[in-house]
Amino acid sequence: MSRSYGKDKEIYEKKKEFSEIYDRYADSIYRYSFYRVYSADIAEDITQETFTKTWKYMKQGRTVREMRPFLYRVAKNLIIDLYRKKKFTDRRSLEEILSSKKAAKLSYRQEELFENNDLARRVFEIMQKLPRIYQDVLVMRYVENMKLKEIAEACNTTVKNISARNRRAIQKLEVIIRR
Repeated sequence: MSRSYGKDKEIYEKKKEFSEIYDRYADSIYRYSFYRVYSADIAEDITQETFTKTWKYMKQGRTVREMRPFLYRVAKNLIIDLYRKKKFTDRRSLEEILSSKKAAKLSYRQEELFENNDLARRVFEIMQKLPRIYQDVLVMRYVENMKLKEIAEACNTTVKNISARNRRAIQKLEVIIRR
């Protein structure tokens, strides 16, 4: 077997593995991005850039211990960069967000929840008033059903810190709802 063939096979296997990673996580990274930037086009760009950066990272021979938290960390950092560079402030109404075809394509469960539950719709609207650090935790925990450990890895902090943020976010939501 020639060296070239072995290298081609190795590249093919990496591409196949990465394709499976993309298929498994692209929708959830898109949803996370969408609920952070409220723009389908920007969420698509962030999702694409997340996987591009991850591919480049893996292509360099680096290993990713836990893929899901790693992808969320990359997406989160891209969103932070977006807000820093462009002073991004697109805050469309909830109706515009939910009526987006691209959002509906990847988030049927959440859209049904909002259509059938006025309380869920109100919680989402109120959640937008929370600091981003709490929004991140709430979206990862309750929209994406991530475990505290995964969220901690994605946010590059401790499980204890994420647990505290989650608790504080819920407390802040309760205060706002009672008003």
